[in-house]
Amino acid sequence: MRIEGFKAKSYLLIAILVTAAILRFYQVNQPFLDATSWRQTDTATIADNFYRGNWNILYPEISWNGPGHNYVGYEFQTVTYITSLFYRLLGQHDWVGRSVVVLFGLWGIFAFYQLVRRVWSEEHALVSAGLMAVLPGQAYVDRSFLPDPVMGSLVVTSCWLLVVHHRNYDRSGVG
Repeated sequence: MRIEGFKAKSYLLIAILVTAAILRFYQVNQPFLDATSWRQTDTATIADNFYRGNWNILYPEISWNGPGHNYVGYEFQTVTYITSLFYRLLGQHDWVGRSVVVLFGLWGIFAFYQLVRRVWSEEHALVSAGLMAVLPGQAYVDRSFLPDPVMGSLVVTSCWLLVVHHRNYDRSGVG
């Protein structure tokens, strides 16, 4: 009986993640023309400069400041660097950058589910993940070529793993 409940909850989580993916991949090939277009194009130019040969992740360059090196002091370039690697495989398209961010957004929903499950309960975790999957603002941000969804998903992942570590540490009898 317990295995059947586990399967049902697993299928529900998969359905939540599939729903989230459908919402986020909708028109993923859309150009960067929405409300955050200025920041998305900055992100795209940094990925473009990595792709075109400046592979030093510590020196991200933008393309709106004229000829020469145009280093910019933004966040650590996780999303742009991964995107430039995928440009090598798939070609340089707007959907590649958006897809990288969408995948991190989906991971963020899964990590949030795991965090809530360990802090509260399985039912609360499913409801929380379901809400995060369908909230319009979350879906909008998770499909924008921005570093913010990546940062959010990695922060939630670190909180989840901190809770796991803390609970394992308490069980070991050391602390």
